[in-house]
Amino acid sequence: LVRSRGLGDVYKRQEQALNTRAEAAYTLAVKSVSYKQQERFETAKEYYQVLNTNFPNSENKEDTESLLIEIDEQIKQITSKS
Repeated sequence: LVRSRGLGDVYKRQEQALNTRAEAAYTLAVKSVSYKQQERFETAKEYYQVLNTNFPNSENKEDTESLLIEIDEQIKQITSKS
């Protein structure tokens, strides 16, 4: 017999996948050359906003909100240099 997975399992995997994608985008932005950083931080911000919107009860909610603040600060620094 094949056991079907519940919707909770699917929901959790979707959350984990989006979180991994957001973390990767953030890491890429941090390690990018300066002229690519703003664009990449904005992409990471979008992923974290989607994560917060789609998974409002996430275990990672506090971390996600902290990273959104950090990303905004990074973008502000980059734009103030230009």
